[in-house]
Amino acid sequence: MFRSDRFPRPWTLSGPLPPPRIETPRLVLRCWEPADAPRFQSALRASREHIAAWIAVVRDEPSELAAIRGRLARFRSEFHAGVGFVYALLDRSGTEVLGEAGLMPRLGPGTLEIGYWIHTDHVGRGLATEATRVLTRAGLALPEVQRIEIHCDPANAPSAAVPRKLGYRLVPPRDGEPGDSLVFVAEAGDRGDALVHPMEEIADAMGEAWYHGTRARYEAGQTIPSRVRTGGDPDSSGVHLSRDLDGAIWGAELAPGEGPSRVYRVETPGPVERREACPPHPSMAWRSSGEVRVVEEVMDWPLYHGTRASLRVGDVIVPGRLSNFGDPGRVAGHVYMTRTLDAAKWGAELAAGDGPGRIYLVEPLGAIEDDPNLTDKKFRGNPTKSFRSKEPLRVTGEVENWEGHPPEAIRAMREGLQRL
Repeated sequence: MFRSDRFPRPWTLSGPLPPPRIETPRLVLRCWEPADAPRFQSALRASREHIAAWIAVVRDEPSELAAIRGRLARFRSEFHAGVGFVYALLDRSGTEVLGEAGLMPRLGPGTLEIGYWIHTDHVGRGLATEATRVLTRAGLALPEVQRIEIHCDPANAPSAAVPRKLGYRLVPPRDGEPGDSLVFVAEAGDRGDALVHPMEEIADAMGEAWYHGTRARYEAGQTIPSRVRTGGDPDSSGVHLSRDLDGAIWGAELAPGEGPSRVYRVETPGPVERREACPPHPSMAWRSSGEVRVVEEVMDWPLYHGTRASLRVGDVIVPGRLSNFGDPGRVAGHVYMTRTLDAAKWGAELAAGDGPGRIYLVEPLGAIEDDPNLTDKKFRGNPTKSFRSKEPLRVTGEVENWEGHPPEAIRAMREGLQRL
């Protein structure tokens, strides 16, 4: 189980993220999907007491399918937002849940923590070591990460054996952690089984986690043609890419053409570099000068709602409340949601009230439509993918540890809204 409240120093990766799928000789590690809920439920029920011996909070974890779906949807949204990377551990066929592992940015900038648990029927097979080895490599390959830690109870000998096998170093516990906790550390440049590796081996195991937005239609396996450089602008050439869905969504909506906007997960074995000039809104901020191959079209989209209200999974958000924007006292006839995390952040930051901004995963209970206030206005189409409904929204999860906009940007946005 992955907790974010043990050390209050979460941070968000702003550059390249870990890949959503990694393969090892015996495992497939991939980002959880809500559709995995029945298999997760079965694995958790079988392993609950085994896990609870070391992570007592697992006994309080909800076991209902609806709650599990919300939890896995939250994991997926946090993965794409750069605030947490929890993987399902599956067998090579991708059908059986063997456990769970993750890279968690909760120990302060530059540091990730690895956690893991294995299905009780599969302990003792070295699967935790196999998963931790490739996650260590994936984490230390990220430019923003200098250190990875593994924390465990000293009585949990099998768990402590994993970092020892991989060449981690034992260090004193952090302030606020029990003095007998075991803390293992790996840093870039360390020597060890998990740490000394050729970069091409990382690429083979990890693949590339990139997204491309367009109005062109492609099938899995097709190559996206590279743009031809025009004039002296290097950004006009190559294929533009994004490390997150928001940038690809904006790129798709603003792309030329008349077809529907589409977002693809893609792979590129060639060099990728930062574009020299990017707009202030989310964008495809990277450029590949090599071949870009389509892996799949993104079809399963989360929906977010930003607010200051404190809600729980299962709560319902209804129309008829006081509006956050416009004339004071105006009652909103709709509820609002968005497909982009950036727009949900603005909703949370600009919402009325004194509580902290919150972002929830929601599902609409009725028909939805494009938000006319944000469609075909400053930009073509609906690049923020903002929607509204006259029917309620049900809360299915919460996005935690997200990184908001700079205070000066929020202040400028508030001043702009007051002028409308």
